[in-house]
Amino acid sequence: MTTKTITLTFEIPEFIDKNKFKKELENFIKKKILEEKFYKLMEGVDVEKIEKECEEFRKKFKLRNFD
Repeated sequence: MTTKTITLTFEIPEFIDKNKFKKELENFIKKKILEEKFYKLMEGVDVEKIEKECEEFRKKFKLRNFD
């Protein structure tokens, strides 16, 4: 996969530290990418079935209230 570099310019008020803003923006972008990957992985997953299997497992081994 090839990547491209782009440059974005933000105008921020003087009272905001540009390094802190940059770090927050980078963290936001990383979290957004991870969120998209997570939801892509969760497509087609039957969460209710997994929860039911977990509950049956807990009952089988008497692991109640272990959420």
